[in-house]
Amino acid sequence: MSSFPVTLRTSTLTSDERRESLNRRMRFAEERRMRLIPIFIVVGSAIWVGVDASKRDWRNDRFATKTAYWVLGTLLLWILIFPTYFIHREHVPLKNAASKEQRRPQSIDVASVVTEEPRTLTASPLVAPNSIEVYRECPHCAKAMPRDASTCPHCLEESRAWVNSDGVWWVENEGGWFWLNELSGTWIESEGV
Repeated sequence: MSSFPVTLRTSTLTSDERRESLNRRMRFAEERRMRLIPIFIVVGSAIWVGVDASKRDWRNDRFATKTAYWVLGTLLLWILIFPTYFIHREHVPLKNAASKEQRRPQSIDVASVVTEEPRTLTASPLVAPNSIEVYRECPHCAKAMPRDASTCPHCLEESRAWVNSDGVWWVENEGGWFWLNELSGTWIESEGV
């Protein structure tokens, strides 16, 4: 039987060399992590742009007309498109706000108001007793606010407060006083008030 000499493998590296090797590996791992941070920032902001842009009506925008364009632009040219998105989003309405404005305009157009006989500030027979709403839509943010409030509790913007007199809501505009016909939802000009 032949016996082979058993040798233990001993490290030929000194402790300083081992420490240097470990430090190099740790620096490499840290550099890899640092390279991922910008990628996470770009992908995260592209996801946020996609969620936010999907809530807005981009049909009339000249720069990008679809949410996908904003997301793709943010991924590919983040340094240019991401700041541009912030500039454009201020001027683009929310999808729900656009549909609410089409259903019920907020400003009173004096030319389109029906003119009736002068009325006193008394209850109108055109008021449905149980259908009176106590809230109105803010002309700035389109959220519900009390009818008699002059400042919106949501956006803190000023608007003309409505006045309730004997169950009839009145508002003063540039063209005079108008009262709200609750049944038809229209403003009627009151002459002589």
